[in-house]
Amino acid sequence: MNRPLRGLITSNTLIHKRREPYLINGDLIIMPGIKLTIEPGVELHFAPNTGLLVLGNLNATGTPKDPIVMRLANKQFVIEQIANGHNPFQYHFTDEVPFAKHKVKLNI
Repeated sequence: MNRPLRGLITSNTLIHKRREPYLINGDLIIMPGIKLTIEPGVELHFAPNTGLLVLGNLNATGTPKDPIVMRLANKQFVIEQIANGHNPFQYHFTDEVPFAKHKVKLNI
């Protein structure tokens, strides 16, 4: 089953490679003293405004043939998750938010 991942990781955990990407629909937090291992070839698609906070250990080593991919989830993927009942959360994608018309100038 393709349930989204989110929340505290409180025991050593392994994310296995599979055909479809994993949706991260809330912050993932690796607690102190805990190890998260991500197998080569795993794809993690992060919903908007989510991230990975490592307070423990992260072991994520891809290979040229099987890289580990972490990217922003595309809108269609999230819509499919919602349609399948796996993702009840609402998200706003950057293409739905108008950008400011004013430019910001930094004085460094």
